[in-house]
Amino acid sequence: MVAECTSTIAGSSAVDSDVIASRLAERLDSLSLDGPLADALQNGDFDATSGAARCELEIEVRLGSIKNTYDGQRFTLPLETDALLSERASVRFQSSVSSGQFQAASGFLKQVAEISDDRLDWQTQMGVLTFDRFFKLPEYEESVRISVPQNQTTARAKTFEAIRKVKLLTWNVSTGSASRESQMGDDSGETGDQDHLDYRVAVNLEYRVPVRELPSTSSATTRRKKSRNTFIHSEGHVRFDLTQVQTVSNDSGAGDDGPCQYEVEAELLGSVVLDVLKREATPQSERLQLLKYHCSTLVNAIKHLRDVIMRGDTYSDPGTAMVGGIMSTKLGLCDLRVVQQGNAEVSKYRKEVSPQLPLIGDYLFRAVTPALERGLVKRQKASPYREHLAEIPGPFVILDGGPEEGKRVVLSRRT
Repeated sequence: MVAECTSTIAGSSAVDSDVIASRLAERLDSLSLDGPLADALQNGDFDATSGAARCELEIEVRLGSIKNTYDGQRFTLPLETDALLSERASVRFQSSVSSGQFQAASGFLKQVAEISDDRLDWQTQMGVLTFDRFFKLPEYEESVRISVPQNQTTARAKTFEAIRKVKLLTWNVSTGSASRESQMGDDSGETGDQDHLDYRVAVNLEYRVPVRELPSTSSATTRRKKSRNTFIHSEGHVRFDLTQVQTVSNDSGAGDDGPCQYEVEAELLGSVVLDVLKREATPQSERLQLLKYHCSTLVNAIKHLRDVIMRGDTYSDPGTAMVGGIMSTKLGLCDLRVVQQGNAEVSKYRKEVSPQLPLIGDYLFRAVTPALERGLVKRQKASPYREHLAEIPGPFVILDGGPEEGKRVVLSRRT
């Protein structure tokens, strides 16, 4: 996960933002102008004047399956791209993955956080156990969730959190059918439509509810226990939550418990979005561009995680721009990995030809560089690759094969 530049030399957008991320950014911008989010911004509900803020902004994407309401089978469309479904569609979202997919996601994120080059940017919280209880309180229209650490389940618990959630946006996104994956080159045949993963985008306000003591557990509408592993990437402002959830009949967890469900979600840290929304002096176009950047990071992260756990075959490649440098071995359409040069070729090119790498230069790498290295051709006194280098102000994204190989942002570049 890397920082991206937001504009090209000509000033146009350089953010790789698909339709879903773009629409999410536009919707966040409009929600900040009117409605509950606008009211919260105006009232200072997000300001932490004394202790924690009264309200937090939640922007999350959760993996799961979109089901037909009439037969319970996975909903599919004959499309080759993600599709945002209408709110009137007769579907429901099942926010869970299989045990195998959950383990694949867990293993992948652990590998990224512990082994990758940017591991210092990761923070982890493993095995956090809590009990959630949901209540209908007369003061609020929404259900109130009270979360208590598992070692404090009695009515005398000193540490608990009461939250009511105000829903602002809920989108179901269909990702196509398993048959489309096979048509594009995945012949494994191991993934059926019922194991295929879609995702749901949700934006909510989470208000802290002032509760002096825990209500009687007998009045709870739902009880559940959770075990959660959290992976936070500080530079990307993205948090991954992998949670095992089980509905229970009592707080001890003993007795007739429901089946364990596995949930995988990514959340864009609300503080970074609020920082953009509060910039009243920033031009609307620039503010929207920043929102698209953050929303693209969130959507691209969950889509890549989805691809990894769906296909189950990954390899480590620090030179890629994906999260932590891990990406699928399957080559998609127009995949430029097939033309990437190795470290040895890059080092020789810089020594013999030019310190500036070309955008596309297989001939220079494979023919010119070895010939210059072995003295088979005479080096010109004035080389077009070394002379007339100019400084162009950035920032730009550079794909570099040097000691710090990978995707990085530079402020200027000689060319």
